[in-house]
Amino acid sequence: MAAKEISSTGDRFQRLSPKHLVQRCVTEYPTLTACAAAGGLGLLVFARVEVLRAGLPAGDVATRAMLDTIAKSLLLVTAIGALAGAWLTRKLEEAWTDAKRHSLELEQMTAELQREITDRTRAEKALAAANERISANHAQLERWAADLEIAHARLREVDDLKTKFLSEVAHELRSPMAAVFSAAKIIVKHHKTKPEVVERFGQTIMSEGARMTRLINDFLDLAKIESGAIEWNETDVDVAVLVDDAIHGVDALALERDIHIRADIAPDTPNLRADRDRLFRVVTNLLGNAIKFTPRGGDITVRAWREGGNVTVAVDDTGPGIPPEECDRVFDRFHQVCAERNSSGRRTGSGLGLCIAREIVEHYGGRIWVESEVGKGSSFRFSIPTSGAAQHDAVAAREAEDQKSRSARVLVLLDDSRQAERLRAVPDDAGITCRLCEDLDELIAATREWHPDALVVGATQLTAASDRILSLMRENTSTKLLVYSPQHGLTAPSMLDSAEVLVPTLRGRVEQGSLVYVVDDDPDYRGILEFEIGQAGFAVQSFADGEQAIAAIRRQAPSAMVLDLIMPGTDGLTVLERLRPLDVDFPIYVYTGLDDPGVALAAKDLGAAEVFRKDGGGVSYAAVCSRVSRVLGPLLADPDAPSARR
Repeated sequence: MAAKEISSTGDRFQRLSPKHLVQRCVTEYPTLTACAAAGGLGLLVFARVEVLRAGLPAGDVATRAMLDTIAKSLLLVTAIGALAGAWLTRKLEEAWTDAKRHSLELEQMTAELQREITDRTRAEKALAAANERISANHAQLERWAADLEIAHARLREVDDLKTKFLSEVAHELRSPMAAVFSAAKIIVKHHKTKPEVVERFGQTIMSEGARMTRLINDFLDLAKIESGAIEWNETDVDVAVLVDDAIHGVDALALERDIHIRADIAPDTPNLRADRDRLFRVVTNLLGNAIKFTPRGGDITVRAWREGGNVTVAVDDTGPGIPPEECDRVFDRFHQVCAERNSSGRRTGSGLGLCIAREIVEHYGGRIWVESEVGKGSSFRFSIPTSGAAQHDAVAAREAEDQKSRSARVLVLLDDSRQAERLRAVPDDAGITCRLCEDLDELIAATREWHPDALVVGATQLTAASDRILSLMRENTSTKLLVYSPQHGLTAPSMLDSAEVLVPTLRGRVEQGSLVYVVDDDPDYRGILEFEIGQAGFAVQSFADGEQAIAAIRRQAPSAMVLDLIMPGTDGLTVLERLRPLDVDFPIYVYTGLDDPGVALAAKDLGAAEVFRKDGGGVSYAAVCSRVSRVLGPLLADPDAPSARR
């Protein structure tokens, strides 16, 4: 406390010191200080003059008069200097005050500007981050869209298979059901007057009912296997015991037809790691098939032996054999060999037994096939790896081969060889197989030899050789064309076969400036065709339906007409039918999304000059283009291209 008081007292004394007081006056009162300094200086000089005057002799009047004049002048100058100093100091003070105010304002403006710069920098960073997120989200959405398109294409394939399968099942059930229904009608109608029909047609009902039961059971088993719903109980299976049990299981059938079955199992045949009941089903299916087609008194031999890391089983019969053209089809569902092979001449079985056998064998990484010669019998064989690990490897290898065979085959001819080199980085499991071409001749030759799913052609290459490329596309209607440019990336217009092939066709066959009618109910597609054909130098008139087009043709015939097939009301085929009596002499170019050769033939029979397809058929544009764009797009992307900078 005392120290603080001493310090405070020291501060007060310091503030009362002359030096501090002078500094304070100069700082706080500059005008007054300047006036006081000027007045003090003048008074000091005046006092000095008075001292000199008082020391002069009394008779020195001239000197005294001169000193008086000097003193008066000095007083006047001192007064004027004090006034001038006061005025000048005031002006300087005002200028200093203004300068300090402007400096403060400038500092405030600088601080504001700095804050704005900081805020703008922060906003730009946030905007850049948002743009990056949007770009990433857009890329993700594109990938999802491509995956959805591929998945949708696969779902369509599965749905087609399901529809075909159900149709086949319904067809197979229809025959025995019709037989049962007819037999029941006969029994109901004639059982009183002709009692013998009850036994005869009762047997028919029983046999056809048994046939339907086998068909339904086989159908359910096949559905379970294909859907993966079946349980597989793997154990070590003794092949010799398995074959003996299977032979005993069909003894009754063989004895009924006087057929002798024997087993020939090599002593070194190893056990198989598999589901015994499923393998038993395979062997009995093959034996039942052999009994069905072996004539009375014939022989059947079941053989088994080691073959490398596999066990091979063969069921040999002495039947009539299978024609070569049917050997690859006997394992298809519902396929039955021609009646000449069947000794009874009747259609027997469900047509699913061999198909089920194939599914079981392939589940274990094996394969099943038939070796046959007409007139000398057949040998149905299957081969399965002995160990579970080998089976797993075989299944994986087959799936990889299947995936490779399902891969989209793509031929590439780009404008810049450096861009093409990037495509060598396409991974093996990408779903496409890429082949690079050096020039147009190689592309054409490779297309005719390889039959690719898609061509990827540089925009400059397409422009320079459009006629040859489009002629190639007409030869290979199942091949899709994708165009690449650094500005737009990969483009796969769905109107390829209508607009981009049609326009060169019009140029080659119709005089430029002629009137061309476009008939399409889709306003977007119609607009595209109008634009493309108009850009080619033709006069275009479009119609939304067939009735409008027919009325316009009656008024004024065009030089050519582009006609869509699928339209509400009067469709394209109806338009062609109604134009036939008019004997029109202008070409009509039909385009359609239907992948049905019969439709194309019908359109040509009705007078169409040529039929273009919006989609070339085969693997869908959605699947091929999505897959190719998803895999090749990132590899072709040029970071210096405008699209990449965007």
